[in-house]
Amino acid sequence: MERNNALKKALKLIAANELFEASKFYCEQFNTFMSEAAFYKSLERMVKANYLIKISKGLYARPEQTKYGLVPPSEEDIVASFIDNSKGIVIGYQLYNALNISTQISKNIKIYCNAIDQMTKNIGNIFIERKEIEFSEEVCNVIQMLEVLNNFNTIQELNYNGFISLCEKFYKHYNEEVTKKVLSKIRYSKSTIAFLRNILNHYDVDNTLDENLSVFSTYYYPSMEKIYELAQL
Repeated sequence: MERNNALKKALKLIAANELFEASKFYCEQFNTFMSEAAFYKSLERMVKANYLIKISKGLYARPEQTKYGLVPPSEEDIVASFIDNSKGIVIGYQLYNALNISTQISKNIKIYCNAIDQMTKNIGNIFIERKEIEFSEEVCNVIQMLEVLNNFNTIQELNYNGFISLCEKFYKHYNEEVTKKVLSKIRYSKSTIAFLRNILNHYDVDNTLDENLSVFSTYYYPSMEKIYELAQL
């Protein structure tokens, strides 16, 4: 009983609907107080008693208690727990929507995150992939651009004017050091890098992206001139 009370007291310090990893929580606070088996049995009892909600394997949350009953974490709460505080970034169609690149909707959400133990994790419609990088605002800006370029030919309902606006905003704040950092941590195709180089060259922005490319290879990507033409249609 004493151990369960101590566990409940510790869990109350976690904000309602904030996700926490059981293994990390145990190692940081309870590994000298109770066995791991006893710890997980206590969590199971709390889930049955609706004191906790199991989000996925090893991932829990204490639901918000309102006068209307228990309110579990929303999809937005779950996403926020993996991207807030420089932990990650949403990619895919949610990103394209936010950037005004496409109006296509997808029920699946993709995230790059530095705060998961395994390489990938699935939570319902949310797919999370581990990337070893701090997701600062500057890093996220570079990733956003590279994700769009990397998937340019497959993005449905592509808004060419929105893409041009993204390019114009990106080149004005281009940071070579941050771009190199991202390319060292996240793998993008050589054609994507060549596409980015072409965009920067179009706007007369100095860059050294040629260092990532081979003079003996031919890379295929649309020219900015062609993209401007398509935007006028």
